[in-house]
Amino acid sequence: LATYLHTTWTAQRVGDGARSTGNAARAGYQSSPGVSPTNLHLVPGGRSAGEVIAMVDDGVYVQDVMGLHSGANPISGEFSVSFTGLAIRDGQLAEPIREAAVSSTIVDILRGVRAVATDLRFYPFAGSLGGTTTLVAEMSVSGE
Repeated sequence: LATYLHTTWTAQRVGDGARSTGNAARAGYQSSPGVSPTNLHLVPGGRSAGEVIAMVDDGVYVQDVMGLHSGANPISGEFSVSFTGLAIRDGQLAEPIREAAVSSTIVDILRGVRAVATDLRFYPFAGSLGGTTTLVAEMSVSGE
């Protein structure tokens, strides 16, 4: 983490020499500008998605999250969201996972990143946010 995102207003409010990073956007023409990321993604690493998955003995491959709008605390960074995906067993994708939840904090996820794959993709529904296959050391998982 190099810096926090700021608009002119949030930088002035925080003080301590914070400067605007030019990250303001509106949800619509009637809304006020707020802090919003653009072109946000992890820098792709040097391994393929398959090589990153092969590094995992026992884990989960999260493919879709639900409830992010209601399961995340923007102040503390804590979140708990439902997900669907696949189990990972001995470095191989295994059975589907449905009706499960994952929880952690954004800071713990960033500290726990062990590998980032080369498969950077930007999704039309996510605006200018991109994603890669990313191995995180530890998160709480509950459900089936």
